Amino acid sequence: MKNLLSILASFSFFATPVLSLSVNLNSEESEVEEKVILKVEDIQNDLHQQLNNVFETVEEVINKINSNSVEDLTFIADLNNNNEDLLSYGYKSFNVKITIKDNSKKYKWENNDSSSVYLTFAVYVDGRNKIISNDIDNILKNQFKNKIYNSSFEAKKDILTSKLNQDVCILNIKEINKNDANLNEIYQIIYDLELSLNNDKKWDNESVLTKIMTITTKIDGRNKIDGKSISNQIELLLKDKVFLSEDEACLALESLKYDGKEYAQITNIKIKENQTRIKSDALTLQYDLKINDFIKNRWLDQNRENDTFSSEIELQVDNRSIIDFQQITNNINNQLNQQHFTSVSQAQSYINDQQLTNGIQIVNIVADKPNATYDDVIFAVEFALTDPNAYKWSDESITNKSNSFTTKVDNRSIIDFQQITNNINNQLNQQHFTSVSQAQSYINDQQLTNGIQIVNIVADKPNATYDDVIFAVEFALTDPNAYKWSDESITNKSNSFTTKVDARVSLSKDLTNLDLGYFTWNDSNAESVIKEQLIAKNSNVKLSEIEISNITNSSAIVNVITNSKIYFKETINIRLEKDVRVKLSSVLNIRDLGLITTTNKNINANIINAIKIKNSNVNTSEISLTQINVNNLQNASAKVNVKSNSKTYFNETFTINFKIEKKGLIYSSSSRIYIPEFEKLTNTSALAFLSKKINTIEWSDVEVIEIKQTSRRYDSAYQVYKIEGYITIRPKTDSLYYTQNTKGVNILMESW
Repeated sequence: MKNLLSILASFSFFATPVLSLSVNLNSEESEVEEKVILKVEDIQNDLHQQLNNVFETVEEVINKINSNSVEDLTFIADLNNNNEDLLSYGYKSFNVKITIKDNSKKYKWENNDSSSVYLTFAVYVDGRNKIISNDIDNILKNQFKNKIYNSSFEAKKDILTSKLNQDVCILNIKEINKNDANLNEIYQIIYDLELSLNNDKKWDNESVLTKIMTITTKIDGRNKIDGKSISNQIELLLKDKVFLSEDEACLALESLKYDGKEYAQITNIKIKENQTRIKSDALTLQYDLKINDFIKNRWLDQNRENDTFSSEIELQVDNRSIIDFQQITNNINNQLNQQHFTSVSQAQSYINDQQLTNGIQIVNIVADKPNATYDDVIFAVEFALTDPNAYKWSDESITNKSNSFTTKVDNRSIIDFQQITNNINNQLNQQHFTSVSQAQSYINDQQLTNGIQIVNIVADKPNATYDDVIFAVEFALTDPNAYKWSDESITNKSNSFTTKVDARVSLSKDLTNLDLGYFTWNDSNAESVIKEQLIAKNSNVKLSEIEISNITNSSAIVNVITNSKIYFKETINIRLEKDVRVKLSSVLNIRDLGLITTTNKNINANIINAIKIKNSNVNTSEISLTQINVNNLQNASAKVNVKSNSKTYFNETFTINFKIEKKGLIYSSSSRIYIPEFEKLTNTSALAFLSKKINTIEWSDVEVIEIKQTSRRYDSAYQVYKIEGYITIRPKTDSLYYTQNTKGVNILMESW
């Protein structure tokens, strides 16, 4: 939305500003005021352009006009009272008052001394609600997409009487296309519908009064078959019949004759799944009626789009299952002969828990010897059908039947001796024994099955320390009246067990300190010297049981000898460090370093670097400098010392000589260096600043002696002061790098 600022920027109603002068006699300067001349015609044209649109409310128009107000210039709009608001849409008249503030120093009307002008505008206001075309189109398509009509007349009638939306009505219907899809009775008709709206609504495209929308209808003129009627007829024909089997019932349904068979055949007959019924009562069958000629015929229910009609029928069938009682009793006898029962109640529970054939259950069990502990017991068992409507005995009866079963009850616990010995052997194979007594105690402490105990253990090698030992072990039942061996005997049993006794230990038990330290050896005595160092730090190691191999300057391998009776076969890596130091004099051959250049700050590093240049084989990280004497620059000296912890050189000290050459401090440049806040510089801050700007000067050996401002002038274009000057630097009095220069050198600077 444009406001007055945009008007002022883009339109010509501002004439050339008029200048008016007001003079203050008491002031040396005169004030000049500029006023912009406003043209009514241009403002009117611009408002016409802003209002050349469709507005939804009167308030929206008023706000649009009033938004042009700026400082010293106001727009006030209101609705013309002569408007006839008979409709909610159409052109409405608005009055606009544009006023320049009294005594405004900014604006003036052209050819008009009044402060206000009045304008009138006609604006199109349309507050009707919009109806979305796509929404109505979707309603049409959804309402008719699944409908099937018997004729085009029926389709037109239904369309014209349909209610689409409370704001939309159908004015006209026109058939524009017919598609028969190669079938005479089935085809599609496409209609154009002319739609109109209530007076208080408009289409989302305001330029139209009506809309044309297209729908497609389906016409199906085939012969109509009443599947439900045929299904009811089939049920009446079969309802009084009783069938001996399910197959017989299915066959009767398949071959049934009924009215309408020439149009629809019975197919896909099957028994309904998961039906709850009495087997001597009702059976539910599922079947399909399939139309013979789907091109000429269809179901009466127009929503059925395929040629089948599914239905169900309930028939009377007696197909109760037959239970062979003799087979049931034979199966129970066979199961009892394979069991071992420890009590009468256990045997009775076993019989009661038998998985019997579907349709039969045990209703009573009576034992002839209910308190027997070790005897043959006879059980009288009564059986009944679970559901006489679903099951019957093979003799066609349905009354309860009884039978007796004999089984042995023996409540003694059976102990499997072979399993006991296998368990002990398995446990022994997982153990490591360091003595015969330890192995014997382990066998004696075994957690054995209840009812068995160890009564004697004898070892064939009672004093063995590293050998296979055989233990003869005798077992006995704790109570022969409560337990028996699996072979039915109760006498003591014996077995022998073989296990290894090994008293060796791991070398790591004695060899705990693996770092032997720093010492000297040679190739001829390496193993003996390393063993001496090893026993000095690990006093428990048995040297006769080990040997040393893979000796290097930093490591070796300790191996347990073959057939050691003290240590397991084992290999351990040890750490050591051979003393390989040499004399510093053997590599520090040149001790007169000649001429060097250095600063005070870096003298140590520069001397070390000169040593490395003259003696390339010297490891300078292993030496240090002391007593540096530079009193005579042509005969300077320093002490070279081997570091106390050096593993490269023996401890030695040498004197080295050198000369120091100084340079003159030079800086020559006509260019000025920009520096902020020149006037606030100190010697320290100036030196810090210059060291970052100039890298050709050794700043640790110079000092600032003067900061001089040579000129200061005001730059009106940039409204800043421009300062020029210089900073004077000179070598420090103790400088080793620069020759003395009391005058110093100047570095040109500027600041603004």
